[in-house]
Amino acid sequence: MGSFNFDIDKAVSATLLVASILHKSKQKATFHKVFKILYFADRIHISKYARPILGDHYIAMEYGPVPSNIYDVLKRLRSTDKSFDLGSMADLFEINGYCIIPKQDADLEELSESEIDCIDESIKDNINLTFGQLTDKSHDAAYTAAEQNTMISYEDMAKTGGANEELISYMRVLEENSRLFG
Repeated sequence: MGSFNFDIDKAVSATLLVASILHKSKQKATFHKVFKILYFADRIHISKYARPILGDHYIAMEYGPVPSNIYDVLKRLRSTDKSFDLGSMADLFEINGYCIIPKQDADLEELSESEIDCIDESIKDNINLTFGQLTDKSHDAAYTAAEQNTMISYEDMAKTGGANEELISYMRVLEENSRLFG
């Protein structure tokens, strides 16, 4: 189990929202902190609503889960290789080393109320954690069930977030529908 459709607009809006709130709170929006906040928001949303926010694949990397597609976009923005066509992404983010600097506000119309609530909950729970604390916290049961540098299962994320078997069964149906009709 691990396939929902990646929604680039939703993922960009969620990333901008997290980075903006961190900046307004005088915190650095590092890749690490933003990625862990997104992971926990997705884990909360999956365990409550049987579907992720981003639809991105989280990879079990050394310092915790990383949303694969968002990471690729941000790495390309940081790169000196400008042969990639990133369209309007360069108008949304500036990347300074490993810090994400939002150039505009998130499009909240891309996110549902439940998604915004889960992002807000994750920010509240994680904004003041250090790099080490976020790393340790994100090395949860879902993370440890995956091999290093492989995809973390949505089912494991749901279980780790406290989802019951009924919700997990429903998530399997949603995931299959996403694969078939996505």
